[in-house]
Amino acid sequence: MFPVFFIVDRGKEFVNSSVKDYLSSQNINLIHPNSDIKCSVVERFNRTWETRLFKYLTANGTKKWIDVAGKLTTAINNSYHRMIKCTPQQVFDGEKKPAEISPTPSKKPKFKIGEMVRMSHQNKAFRRGYKSGWTDEVFHIVQALAGSPPTYRLVDKFGEEISGIVYEQEIVHAV
Repeated sequence: MFPVFFIVDRGKEFVNSSVKDYLSSQNINLIHPNSDIKCSVVERFNRTWETRLFKYLTANGTKKWIDVAGKLTTAINNSYHRMIKCTPQQVFDGEKKPAEISPTPSKKPKFKIGEMVRMSHQNKAFRRGYKSGWTDEVFHIVQALAGSPPTYRLVDKFGEEISGIVYEQEIVHAV
């Protein structure tokens, strides 16, 4: 059982030919959102893994982590997860079906295909508060994808598609 989409940031661990080739061989679409929003599921896993790692290192008075890396991952994958009401391993093994995992209802997109929108500026550390948070450039919506949250594909005034997807909260109607 593999996902249809693999949505990740533009980190080097995801933007390389090995990952792209593997995903392509499994018919999985690689998507990079144009966003500062990170993947909360992965960030949460990383936090859990690091917490368990540092507890182990402290309890055993060592700095050698490579020997337990696999064991930590296995332990997390075999731990009960409150949101899915089972262990990730049970889902992977097919003991629990995805439909049984508290599905998030899809939301209908607020914007429609053909509408003109502006994108939010990526927040920079020293952005001036008096400057608009939205681009001067206007984009057209060419695809609206229902989901949670809804996402969009945009083209610029030359008809060139903007790389990646855009979340609903990152665009506003152009006036």
